[in-house]
Amino acid sequence: MTQRQSETPEGGANQRSHASSDVPWAVTEAKVAEVVRRLVKASRPKRIILFGSAARGAPGARDADLLVVTQDEASSDHDNVVGMYDALVGVDMPVDLVVVPDAHLRALADVPGYVVGEALRGGVVLYDAFSSG
Repeated sequence: MTQRQSETPEGGANQRSHASSDVPWAVTEAKVAEVVRRLVKASRPKRIILFGSAARGAPGARDADLLVVTQDEASSDHDNVVGMYDALVGVDMPVDLVVVPDAHLRALADVPGYVVGEALRGGVVLYDAFSSG
């Protein structure tokens, strides 16, 4: 009898997904809140929207996907996006940023297969400059 790849040598199932508390890089509400705090301080965006599996509350979400809506195109250029990622150093959680200037938001929302539409339709607004006083 050969061992199947999905079994451990002891015969149990191989646990490829971990419960949130089992791994140090797990997506948690506290880490997501810290990411938002750092992004707001570093880039002063108009909005930050959590989307994807973490927004849906899927158990074992592997990363936090965030749509960062910036004030203008200059705020979305490469150097500023690198600065956003630099601000997240030390947060022990994978984060994917999609950075879009506000002026292009609606047009990109209608592009089939592009994540902006998914984020706007099914995401959770974590920060809004106009309602955050």
